[in-house]
This record gives sequence, C-alpha cells and structure tokens, in this order.
Amino acid sequence: MMQKRIAILTYYFSPEITAASSRIEVLAESLAKKYSVTVFCPRKNRKGKVGSVDVGYDVVRCLYVRYNQSNFVIRTFGELVNCILLIITLLRRGAYDRYVITVPSMFLLFLSIFLPKDKVIIDVRDLVWRYLEKTGGGYVGKAFFWISRKCLGRINKISVTNQFEKDYMDQLFNKKKDVRLFSNGLSREKYRLLSSIKRKKEVVGQIKILYVGNIGVAQRIEEMLPYFVGKEDYRFDVVGGGASVSCLLGVLSSYGGSNIVYHGIKKWSELYSYYEEADVLLIKLSVGYESALPSKVYEAFAINRPVLVVGEGELVRFCEGFANSVVIPASDLSVLSEKLDGLGEMLGVDYSGTQKIISENYIREDLFEQFGEWCVE
Repeated sequence: MMQKRIAILTYYFSPEITAASSRIEVLAESLAKKYSVTVFCPRKNRKGKVGSVDVGYDVVRCLYVRYNQSNFVIRTFGELVNCILLIITLLRRGAYDRYVITVPSMFLLFLSIFLPKDKVIIDVRDLVWRYLEKTGGGYVGKAFFWISRKCLGRINKISVTNQFEKDYMDQLFNKKKDVRLFSNGLSREKYRLLSSIKRKKEVVGQIKILYVGNIGVAQRIEEMLPYFVGKEDYRFDVVGGGASVSCLLGVLSSYGGSNIVYHGIKKWSELYSYYEEADVLLIKLSVGYESALPSKVYEAFAINRPVLVVGEGELVRFCEGFANSVVIPASDLSVLSEKLDGLGEMLGVDYSGTQKIISENYIREDLFEQFGEWCVE
C-alpha cells in the first residue's frame, strides 16, 4: 500500500528562527514517520537548498521576491506575490492526498481556493484577520475578515492551537466544521533542554527577571520599564528582536537605570546562560491579543522558575492554573509593583509539578501524531 502524500504549505520555515517555522519543522518530521511529506516554502535564504534534504521529508523552496517589509502596502503585495508563486509551484508538482495550509499567512488561506476542498486542512496558529478587524484595519481589515471567512467556509477540517480559537471557530460556523485543538506546545528536545536547566540554590542581590522573545506591537515590552525604575532590588533583562526595538531603546534611554538591560538578539545556544541566571521569567502580551497563546509560554513553564504573566484572554486562562504563575491583567499594569514585591516568597520553590503537566500534555511530537491520524481519516 502506497504512503499517503501530504503537502505542507508555509510562509515560514527553517533556516528562519521563528515560532511558526519551528512548529512546522516538528509537524513535518512527525508526519514523515508514516506519510510521504513535502514542505513548500519561500526560498528566503539565498543559500537554502532547493529540493530534498536529509530530514525524512522533502523541502521545496520556491522562488522568493524580496520586498521592503517596513512598508505595509509593499509588504502586503510582496507576500501575496510570494504566496502565488508557492501555489503555482505546488500545482506543478501534481496531486497530493492532503494539503495542510498554515496560517498566520492569510494569503495562503485565500489561495487555498485553487485546491480540492475535501483534501485541505487549514492549520490556524493565529486569528490574523481578527486582529486586523479589531485593531483599526478599516475597510482593509473588514475585507480580509470577509475573505478569510469565505475561504474557511469551504473547508471542513480546521486545526487550532488553543481553546479561544476553537470556541471562535465553532461560533463562527455554528459547530458545523470539524475543528480540532492541537496545542502549540514545544518539541521533546527543547523540553529536555529547558527542563534540565539548574535552579540557583539561593538568590543573591537583585531578583533577576528575564524576558526572551519577540519585541513588537503585540508585546509592548516598553510598558514594563517604568515599573523597574528606582527598584534596585530587581534587574530586568530583555533578550530578543522585532519591530519595536527602537521604541524600547528610546524609552530605555529616557528612563536610564542600570537595572534594565537590553541584550539584543541571541542564538538559541546562547539563551541557556540567560535562563540559568534568571530568577523569574516574563511572558507578556498587550491589550487586544486575547486569542493568542505564544509558544514561549510552554517554554517558560518547562523551566523550574516562577513565571510573571502579563496579558488577557487565552493567555491568562491557560497560565492562571499553574502554581508558579503570577498573572497581571494587561489593561492594569498598576498592580505590577505589588506583584513584584510578592515574588520573593516564590523563589527557591520546586515547580516540577508544572514541568510534569507540560511534558505529559504539550509535547509537539505527541500532538502531531494525533494530528496525522486526524488529517488522513
């Protein structure tokens, strides 16, 4: 019996270091254990190989048109062109038994109309069209929402990554779609590395709070800085990059203070020492992102540390059940000072119970094995 052929279409893939790309890598590896898998992605890295690579599945890196990403109109047009090139390349390769279309790329969702609807699975990682509609996208946002709904409406199988997204999809389509929840989670290897990070036996001097991740509009890390000014008992370390780095640095320069340090972008191999030194980890989303649950959440709870959580909606719902979480509403940062003062009593506590919950329920390889069975049924 021939293996079923599965095509995965994604706008983000290795060697890019993003949450979306790492998730798709593990998805492809997991599906390739039982099926013949081909990943179609843009060739953003000029040195990236075209065709098969020795990872158990094929990677087809399609022609990629470079564009100015700082301009919204140009970026939108550029992504559309590249997604069209992806679809054309896919169609030229012949038919597949299943097509997994990955979102947050809305244009891949739109272009799924060129594929047989009974063979398409829409893998939703972010409700991008919802953000556009709710955050002042105007007519463009409303148009994207309408088109997204029409494209999703023709597909029966939709996978989502958290309960908010599932409830949203069920309500949008009156529970008439086969919507399945496969949590974002983290890879087994990443869990092994993070859970093995040793806890410091005692806190000497400042309590070190560490943020690792994207620095953009969705995070607004600069909002945290005023609450650390003058609090010399705390040190706030920020590691990462993104569209709002210049804003962060501007606010940082205006406040000053040696207890707030921006370290820039670091490779994964370099993060170990930062996690080792940290006493408390920070996860933050700003107001307006109540449907999001970043993969960094699972990584943070895999480490035996208290986790300071700033957000709303799904992020708060997921995190507030863990013994080592301290939750602060994104809409009311005024309580942050009070919460900081209470962190001391959480240090030195063993949170291996939280690690066990993550290892038993949120390992990507286990989740994607279930995804594969559902995908081909």
